Amino acid sequence: MASSTPNLQNRSFRRQTLTNADFHGADLRGADFRGAILRGATFRGARLGRSPWQWAQLIAAIALTAWLTGKAVTGLIFAALGQPMQDTAGMLVIVLHSVSLGTGAAIALPSRYRIAVGSGGVGILIGFFYGGTWFDQALMPAMVGAVLGLSLGVGLSGRWRSGLGAIVGPTAIALTSGGAVFLLWTTAIAGLTTGHPLGWAFTLLTLLYFAITGQWTGQIEAAIAQYGGTSFQDADLTGADFSDVQGGLVHWEGAIGSNAIAPPTKP
Repeated sequence: MASSTPNLQNRSFRRQTLTNADFHGADLRGADFRGAILRGATFRGARLGRSPWQWAQLIAAIALTAWLTGKAVTGLIFAALGQPMQDTAGMLVIVLHSVSLGTGAAIALPSRYRIAVGSGGVGILIGFFYGGTWFDQALMPAMVGAVLGLSLGVGLSGRWRSGLGAIVGPTAIALTSGGAVFLLWTTAIAGLTTGHPLGWAFTLLTLLYFAITGQWTGQIEAAIAQYGGTSFQDADLTGADFSDVQGGLVHWEGAIGSNAIAPPTKP
């Protein structure tokens, strides 16, 4: 098989029976062998790990999320700075501070609620920003956008537990939490400059949210480390030959016979 079609990147062999199959020298980056029967299969000299297509998806997902969320968060921050606490401007300041702080604080929740609450917060800010921007800064479209964004964020959060979703969700939340750090720091600077005792309180809050943002960043790194690669999860690898493989990111979880296989597993 491999000798005639060595390039098998991103191919799915999920749950197939491939006893004694020959993948000698094949490029299996991004291939999916989850649940496959691979007893006695030959993978000698095969290339495993994350495929170029998976790298492209990963980079595009992070870049798009950073652009969409970053534009909304920074746009709201600079629109809110120095605004009086009244009318539409006051509503913007309240929404921005409340939601960005709450979004970051979602890290303290149990894992099954963490992404849902954080994604809902991101959705509110994105909906508020783009709803207002598309309708000449009017408050009502911004509020409608916030409600729609909340619903969409919470609704999508169930899908953001694996694959690219596990990267997109924490990336958007980390950027929003970073916005909270900036807001708190500007308030702290103002307080410290004028000698107000709240300046020190906001300095401590700034440090706290800096640490919280770091925790969200850690979740992004963990999700990136698990995304893509060649997967042998729950496969039967009894007697399979993995000698001289060119290793990359490989998933062995639940595979039978994987204890005797030790190729490199770097991304």
